[in-house]
This record gives sequence, structure tokens and C-alpha cells, in this order.
Amino acid sequence: MSLTVPPAAVADEPPAPLPAQDLGLRDYLQQVVDRNLGVIGQRLEHQARVWQVRREWAAFEPELVTSAEHRRTERENNTEQALNQSSSLFAERRDGLKSGVEGLLPMGTQYRVGVTWDRIANNLTRTTTADRWEDEYQAFTGISLTQPLLRNFGPQATLARIHMAAADAEVARQELRKQLMALVGRAEAAYWDTAYAQEDLATRLESAGRAERILRDNRERVQAGKMSELEIFEAEAGLAQREALAREAEQNLAAAVNQLRTFLSASCAEQPAPIRATDTPEESPTDGDRAASLTRAMTLHPDYLAQRQTIEQENVRLAFARNQRWPQLDLVASYGLNGLGDTTGGAAADISSSDFEAWSVALELRVPLGGGQRARSELETARLRKQKAILELKSIEVELANALDTVRGRLQAVRGLIAGYGKVAEFREKTLAAEMARLDGGKSDSRKVLQAEQDLVEARLMKLKSLVDLQKARIDLELTEGAILEKLGFEPVLDDDAGGGPASL
Repeated sequence: MSLTVPPAAVADEPPAPLPAQDLGLRDYLQQVVDRNLGVIGQRLEHQARVWQVRREWAAFEPELVTSAEHRRTERENNTEQALNQSSSLFAERRDGLKSGVEGLLPMGTQYRVGVTWDRIANNLTRTTTADRWEDEYQAFTGISLTQPLLRNFGPQATLARIHMAAADAEVARQELRKQLMALVGRAEAAYWDTAYAQEDLATRLESAGRAERILRDNRERVQAGKMSELEIFEAEAGLAQREALAREAEQNLAAAVNQLRTFLSASCAEQPAPIRATDTPEESPTDGDRAASLTRAMTLHPDYLAQRQTIEQENVRLAFARNQRWPQLDLVASYGLNGLGDTTGGAAADISSSDFEAWSVALELRVPLGGGQRARSELETARLRKQKAILELKSIEVELANALDTVRGRLQAVRGLIAGYGKVAEFREKTLAAEMARLDGGKSDSRKVLQAEQDLVEARLMKLKSLVDLQKARIDLELTEGAILEKLGFEPVLDDDAGGGPASL
């Protein structure tokens, strides 16, 4: 007779566990960086600041300015006008076209190059024909310049906004680096916590397996009359304790894996498969001398680099404020050629002949009568802000030096713990082997064996925890030095397609 299983019974069976997803540290960190929404937002902010630099450079982009005008005028002449024009009325039609290129140069020069065409017809037009409204064509082409000689003179004043925007873009880049560093540091620490939780669970399960073997051996010895039944109770209690610790370790591993999912921006529903960390914590080599470590921090730490950019901004502000203390003295010059004819060609021929020139040179002076209170206040403000920025940079230097000393001391202490716990684990392993041999010879009991086994487990886990602590201390050192992104190859690169200006910035 065959036995068939009802479909409902099959449906009630728990689903097979999903295979674990192996995840190396480097791949995991790359996914964290690519998926983190905060980092994506900071990247956009950095790109916006870079485009702001290009916006400031657009101040030097020439502009084509064109205007067209149609105008009709009719009026009565006063006595003087009537005598001069031999008419009591004035009537005119005028069509005008103006076109030119205007722009700004780094020296502060404002320029305009252009042409003007007017078609004029009025009751004053003198002509040999019978049509008193015959058109006249008037043309002009020329260039005009306004060159500041004191205030706003030179590239230092003209390029100030560009240098400020470039410094802002670099500060935004350092903010991006800072956020990336913090994210990568936390994510890597979570990875090592997961690696520890995996080994903790494996060690607890192995410990429970040893306790189960001791219980089985004790039962055989009791049946053979070689051991008291009390030893079975001791072994059962030891097994129950280890199974409870294994369940706790399993829960800790689940929490650690969920933390990894959080860094990967994935829920357990989206990524139900368990994650297995494939890298294991190991002792790292020595970390170099203190001077080299401090040099790296002064070269790579985002807070230090951002503050240096802030000082650069204050230098630009101070230089600009000094320039603004000068009075406004401008050289205004123009040169052009006039043309007139009864056709456009005739007016153009006049211009080509260069017979009718027009030019002017002038100086314009503007001086505040109150002594320039605003400019003086802005200059003093710029000086104070620069002093403040320098003091803040010194403060960052002190903080970095002390932080490096602290974390390097912690690294040294943790390395000592690793060596100490390694020796303890070796001793506990020998002790367990000796107690097991004595138990087999009837010279020991289950309590001593289980205690020796528990001591071995704790020593191994303490060594493992020290290795994880060493990795976290190394992370802190790389964060303090600002070198963690460079080491992993995660340094943000400036997008040249969105770049702002010349490399001289």
C-alpha cells in the first residue's frame, strides 16, 4: 500500500532556506557608495557648485545686442525753428537699426563694437528731385571702451567672483569626501561586526556540538557504571546553556546582516537571501611614524582642506575689499566713422573713405563724500574674517594631531590584546585537552571539562573581537588621516564636462 501526502501538507512545509550571498568587503563598499541617497545628493550639490564656476566665467562671454526702431514725428516749429528750417511744421519718418558686440575683459575693460544705420525722411530733406520725402541714409561704426584705472582695475578685482565660486566648489568637494568617508567607515565597521557575528555563531555551534558529545559519552559511562548519573545532569545543563548562547549569536548575526542591508539601501523583503561576509579580520602591518601620519592628514583630511579653501576665499575677499577703497576713476574712450548718402551703399562708401572720424577721450571720477564708510567697513570685516579662518585652521591642526595620537595609541593597545588573547587561547586549548584526557581516565568531572571548554570559547572570541577592534581602529586612523577613500579608490573626481574655468584656478 502506498502512502500519498495531501497537497495541503506539502504547502504547510517551511520553504527551503535561501543560499547565502557571499559578499567581499570591496564589492560591498562599492555598492554602499553607489546606492547611498545622501552621497548621491551631495554629489549633485558638488556638481551644482562646479556649474556655478562656469556661470561666473560667463561674465566674459561677449553678447550680441541688436535693436530696431521705427519712429514718426510731427510737430509745430517755434519761431527759432521755423526761421532755421524755413517751415512752420516738422514731419519725419526714421527707421533705425543698431547692432553691436559688448563684453568685459579680465582687466576690467568694458567694450562695445558696433554699427548704427538710420533711414531718414523728413520735410527738410534737400533733393533735386520733385519728391521732397526722398530718403537719406546715415551710418556710424565704431568702438567704445571704459577702463577702470583704480577701483575695479585688473584681474584681481574682475576675477574675484570666479575665485570665490571655485573655492566654493572645492569646499563642496571636501564636504562630499567627508560624507563619503563617514559612510565608508561606518559601513566597513558594520561589515566586520557581521564577520564577528558569523564566527561567533560558528564557535557557539561548535561549542554546543562538543557539549553534546560530552553528554553522549557521559550516558555511555553511566550505563557502564563508570560515572555517576549526576554527570549527565551537568552535561545537559552545559548543552542547554550553549544552545541558548548559539540562539543569541544567531539573533546577533541576523541584526548585523540587516545592518548591512541598511547600508546597501535594501530591505529584507527586497533582498531576502542572507549575506555572508567572506573577508576575515587579520592583523594589519605597522602604521608608519607619527610625522608621516600627520603629513597625510594635512594633505588629505577634508576638514583641513576645506578650511584652507575658506582661507583662500577670505584672501580673495580681502584683496577685493582693498581694491574697493580706491575712488572710481575710469578712462572712457571712443572712436568711430560716420557715413551719409542717399543709398546704403553711399553711406557705406563714406565710412570706407575714413574721411569723417569721430573720437573722444574722457576721465570720469567718482568719490564718496563721506570718506568711503562702506568700503572701509568691508575691508575691516574681511581682515577679521581672515584672522578667524586662520585660527580655525590652527584649531583643526591641533585636533588632528591629538586624534592621531589617540588612535595610534589604541592601535598599539589592541595589538597587545591580540597577542595576549592568542596566548590565552593556546593555554585554554591545552587545558581542555588535559581535562578531556582526565575525564576519560575517570580523574575529572563534567563540570571541569565544560568550564575548560567555555574558557577556550571565550578566549577565542576575545581574540577575534580584538582583531575586529583592530580593524575598527585602523578605520579610525584612515578617517583621521583622510586616506580611507584614496586607499579604496573612492576619491570623487571632478567632472570636466561640467568644469568651470581654466586650470589656473
